[in-house]
Amino acid sequence: MMVRYGYVKTKEEAIKDYINKIHFKSEYVRPEQAITAITESGGIPVLAHPSYGSGDQIIVGTELEERIKRLMKYGLKGVEAFYSGFTDRLMNELLSYADRYSLMVTAGSDYHGRNKLVELGDTNCINAAEGPDGLLAFIEEARKRQPAA
Repeated sequence: MMVRYGYVKTKEEAIKDYINKIHFKSEYVRPEQAITAITESGGIPVLAHPSYGSGDQIIVGTELEERIKRLMKYGLKGVEAFYSGFTDRLMNELLSYADRYSLMVTAGSDYHGRNKLVELGDTNCINAAEGPDGLLAFIEEARKRQPAA
């Protein structure tokens, strides 16, 4: 957007001269703060690519389940179970947690433009109309929250 509106000439310039120079009072927004802000603004707090930690860290199994349960205490309502980078095994693990804890399910491609190999809409998701209950619940809840036209 910065390139499109003429603030910078290139995406690299935007990242180097602006985005990487943004500083906050604390280094991170705490998960509970993010969940509260999302909820208070009428959104649905969902954990995006839940098995990814910091850097090269992958969180699975008991550690992933404990992470989801901890965030549920703050109001987490769903997990992204369909994601372009997930294996079938990880997707199925996340779907089982969603079922076990009555969480909504989302799908995301993590598309950030042509700088990645991911195609827009590539979520590894089956037809949403035939999806798991958690995905259908998310779609229904999102429809309810849409402003009237």
